[in-house]
Amino acid sequence: MLKNALVLARKRVLICGALAGAVIAGWIAPLLRPLFQVPAGGIGAVTLAGYPKSFDYAVVALLVAGSAIGALSAALLAGRFSFPHAQDAGVPRRWARAWPGFILVSVLMIAIHDHPYAFMEMFHEGEHLAPASVYLDGGRPYRDIFVLHGLATDGGLDRIVLGKPPSLLKSRRFQTLLDALTVALLVPIAIELAATGFGAAAGVALGFCAMGAALVPVFPYFRLLPLLSACWSLLRHLRTRSRLALFCAMASSSLGLLWSLEVGVYSSIAVAAWLVVLVIDGKKTFIRAAIVPALVAAFLPIAIILFCGADLYNFFRDSIWIIPNSIDTSGHRTAGRRSNR
Repeated sequence: MLKNALVLARKRVLICGALAGAVIAGWIAPLLRPLFQVPAGGIGAVTLAGYPKSFDYAVVALLVAGSAIGALSAALLAGRFSFPHAQDAGVPRRWARAWPGFILVSVLMIAIHDHPYAFMEMFHEGEHLAPASVYLDGGRPYRDIFVLHGLATDGGLDRIVLGKPPSLLKSRRFQTLLDALTVALLVPIAIELAATGFGAAAGVALGFCAMGAALVPVFPYFRLLPLLSACWSLLRHLRTRSRLALFCAMASSSLGLLWSLEVGVYSSIAVAAWLVVLVIDGKKTFIRAAIVPALVAAFLPIAIILFCGADLYNFFRDSIWIIPNSIDTSGHRTAGRRSNR
């Protein structure tokens, strides 16, 4: 009873700290809006309203960072900050308990998201089918194709499954499968976080609501796969101290840069922050043991780029400089300047 009370008290401290951090971040966010400018020359509603679209990304990042820093600060101030010891021995494996829910959610999402004969939406589907057609003709990413969202998202996955002759049915069915598996990762994540089966079920349900998983059947949820995979791996490492789980988190975040650039950036920042916490709390043996997996994980996207015959310099230039500096413009300028006559 006393142990459970201490655990609950620590959770309350973390929750209160996270809420306080989010509130402070929400208070600071409006003060940062003057830093984001609205590009001139567009005719879209967002441009005419004078709203900087990139400010949205800053608010989301600030809320996430604020809640994380708030929870960590509250735990440190309360004197309760400590990492749990490995709990694999004598404890039922949580992945074994997650299998039924994982399969159930996967089947449910496939039934909801399987719309292979839906009307083609030229803009968003063209974003990945157009580069896929160039890849089928021998084109190379970051050379013949400007990759905006990510190598996998912008035609890379379609190149694998389209076949000859190309079949849109195969591409849509493959995306449906990836969407289902991605959303189903909410189950093992919830089981790692919750102490009871009811709590895990509630967590999965809240995750569905937050993602709109049952309401937006054609949304590309598979782009979130690196983030959810890294999250689950970090939670497993926290509970079991498994080096394999830590490496999976590193690899998921680094490969996420090729899967979907913005999701990969979020994943990489989260994993890097977690590694900093582990280094502060850990021992020198852990630091030495984590160096090699981190280097291997960092090299994985570079190896894939070289294997695909892509231009490594263009990848870094586009991802680090061109895309961040042009995404706000592309989001605002929905058409060219039009005369009033």
